[in-house]
Amino acid sequence: MMTDRSIPGLRMRLKALVGRKNRIEARIATEMKRPAPDSAQLRSLKQLRLRVKDEAVAIGRRLKSRGPTEPSAA
Repeated sequence: MMTDRSIPGLRMRLKALVGRKNRIEARIATEMKRPAPDSAQLRSLKQLRLRVKDEAVAIGRRLKSRGPTEPSAA
């Protein structure tokens, strides 16, 4: 269960998760290019990518439900 965080904290966490997901995807791509990819390593990386994605989606939903944090300049 995710603890309650401030919106800026959630945004920072989301940015970190997106970066982590990108690095995991790069590792998956590198492993797939090997002559004999390690299926156990690939499975582990794909599971990790899914967990990171799930957390990022959950944070995105929380941010969306909270709405904008800055007053409009109208």
